[in-house]
Amino acid sequence: MNSEHTKGKIEFGKTSEPILIVGGESKQYIANVRLHQTGGGVIASAMEEIRQANAERLVLCWNSHDALLEACKAMVKDEPFGITPYFDEAMEKVKQAIAQAEAKND
Repeated sequence: MNSEHTKGKIEFGKTSEPILIVGGESKQYIANVRLHQTGGGVIASAMEEIRQANAERLVLCWNSHDALLEACKAMVKDEPFGITPYFDEAMEKVKQAIAQAEAKND
């Protein structure tokens, strides 16, 4: 896949069932999360709050991704290693997070 994802923040659309997630300048469709499961009984009903929380998490992660990635890149820009072993370990984790965030899922 070589298409680029929608740029900018995403948010919840105007419907609540399913929850629509829209984004970009034109508020285009990104995804939907179905809260209610027809015929699912008590277990499906109990999962509604979890589905809502998952939808909120998707929006949070999408909207904070670019800022977090830039902050991580700024931390490792000048390679301030050698301060303490704990700092070096933390910086390696930051580098791994950058690599993961920049990886393409082909």
